[in-house]
Amino acid sequence: MIKNTPGYGGMLLFDVKTWAKVGLAALIGAMTVRLLRWTGTAGGRVEEIASGTSNLPMAQGKKSNPQIAQLLDEYGRYLTDQGVNINWFPPEKLTRLRRWGVYAIPPRHRWDEMAFTIINVVQPLRKKYGAVKIKNAYRPRDYNESASGAKNSRHIWNQAMDFELEDASMAQRRQAGLELARLYKSEEGKELKLGLGIYSAPTPRTFHVDTGHKRRHWKKTKTYLAQV
Repeated sequence: MIKNTPGYGGMLLFDVKTWAKVGLAALIGAMTVRLLRWTGTAGGRVEEIASGTSNLPMAQGKKSNPQIAQLLDEYGRYLTDQGVNINWFPPEKLTRLRRWGVYAIPPRHRWDEMAFTIINVVQPLRKKYGAVKIKNAYRPRDYNESASGAKNSRHIWNQAMDFELEDASMAQRRQAGLELARLYKSEEGKELKLGLGIYSAPTPRTFHVDTGHKRRHWKKTKTYLAQV
């Protein structure tokens, strides 16, 4: 209830009961903001939780944390069941936030997204060209922002991987770039909704691939697309 109290130049004041309610509401509001910040849901992320599309990590922390260790084990077993060779693609490498020195476990309903990308795009390259060095895979939104990542980066959705073919020669890396360009232009690439970024030309060093969103390319990819 708002009252216009004489003697205070027409200033609007709350009565005692109203002040008590406002104080309680402010306290609850402040606690809610703190909770949202702590859980990483501030900044429009509440809607993701409400709609069941949350990309927030199930857990985040050091591997010494028993919950992290358990979830890494579960994620590894899930990937194995889907056909991913976790000796080549360890869950620790797929969840490591290098800048922060912690692991972030993607939400369980996003685990199949990474399995799909690995099985259809990256694992065939590993079989042909040797060891894959994973630079980025899953990235929570706040980490992605801190790394100046794209606002709707597919890393947030656990669909993307940045990697290098660390054992491949220059000629093999160029061949891998052409191979990915062929896949991108093929019907399979359209069905995969392949996103492709090839960094540097004429010899690529880092590759970005993602699936399941929309077919698009960037960086030096057009150099390779023009050759196939």
